[in-house]
Amino acid sequence: MEQVIKKKRKKWIIFIIIPIIILIVAFLVYCFLAKIFIFQEKVRPDDTGFTYAMEELVINLRNDNRYLKTEIALGYGVKKDVDLIKQKETQLLDNIISILRSKSREDIMPVENTEGLKNEIKSKLNQQFEEKVITDIYITEFLIQ
Repeated sequence: MEQVIKKKRKKWIIFIIIPIIILIVAFLVYCFLAKIFIFQEKVRPDDTGFTYAMEELVINLRNDNRYLKTEIALGYGVKKDVDLIKQKETQLLDNIISILRSKSREDIMPVENTEGLKNEIKSKLNQQFEEKVITDIYITEFLIQ
């Protein structure tokens, strides 16, 4: 009689407990891979909540005897990102200078080219970070001499 009860328990474990454990493990693996439920990552905001003013830049333009005097502010969405920006400020300035030095007066003077220039700078600067930190570029001064 005791053997019959033990066999029933084994069948019960095999047909009920083990599939439940497998389903729970499969659910947790799915949640981890899909980044949902308890594994969901915090979403980084795309809008600009804060700005960081860079120093004034005076840059020689390409193929010209002209120079550009500009001030740029970086927009970012998470308050703690200012620390990341400050840590990488030298690299960010170098990238901005490289982009602007590669431009001629004709490339940057028309107003309709401003958005393209901002997007190029933003894209290049975000390559310095693991995540997309810079949400916008603000040109606060722009003078070609």
